[in-house]
Amino acid sequence: MNSCRGLLITACGLFLLSGLRSFAQETSSTTTATSITRMQAVRDTGWEKIPHVVTAMPYSAVTEAETLQTLPDGSHIDRKMERTKTYRDSQGRTRMEHYLPTGLSNNDPPTLGSVIIRDPVAGFSYFLNVQKRTARQSVFHMPAAETGVVTRLETRTSAAGDRPPIKITVEDLGTQVIDGLAVNGKKVTSTIPANAQGNDRPFDVVAERWFSDELKIYLLIKTADPRSGENTIKTTVTDRSEPDISLFQVPPDYTITQQ
Repeated sequence: MNSCRGLLITACGLFLLSGLRSFAQETSSTTTATSITRMQAVRDTGWEKIPHVVTAMPYSAVTEAETLQTLPDGSHIDRKMERTKTYRDSQGRTRMEHYLPTGLSNNDPPTLGSVIIRDPVAGFSYFLNVQKRTARQSVFHMPAAETGVVTRLETRTSAAGDRPPIKITVEDLGTQVIDGLAVNGKKVTSTIPANAQGNDRPFDVVAERWFSDELKIYLLIKTADPRSGENTIKTTVTDRSEPDISLFQVPPDYTITQQ
């Protein structure tokens, strides 16, 4: 569940995250990593860099995260994990609305949990607490061009070298069309050796992502992990016109505090 939620943030929160170190080799070659201790880090490496602010490409989209687990008896558990609505205008302003499930059933309507507005034009970012009607304001920071990205890499260096290396294979999946948009795909297969995480035999974690060069967003992310099941994050672009400017403004009845 945590890995799915983390992937959703990395897929939809393109405007919030920074600090990626890309692979030295991004073709279908194999590399060895000795310092990666979380599979989230494995899934977060080897992908295209995304400009921190994208202009002249407005859109509105809905992203849904879902996880499917297969139990030992063969039965399945299908969970709708989270939904995010994202808006971007031509000036690079963004708004993300995070909706959380309200019940155990996938048919229960989600509730709005929080809103994040980033305004590079005004130079501020806002975190809106919908329940308390408050907004926390912070200064918008534009990172250096070479660090504009989608994800962050979590690593841990083992000085004694006591952990077996994780073998990572990156495969180019070519191009396909999703909802009328051309997307480029990559697949990362991470082979976890025996005794790396208390496991008595090797296992694979496979991550697949499909990226739109036109909009600079991921439309599909799929991860198969034997520990957490199959996670799918699907983004559907609902509108390519300019969003209403009010979406990027703090409502007048909110109390604004500075961070």
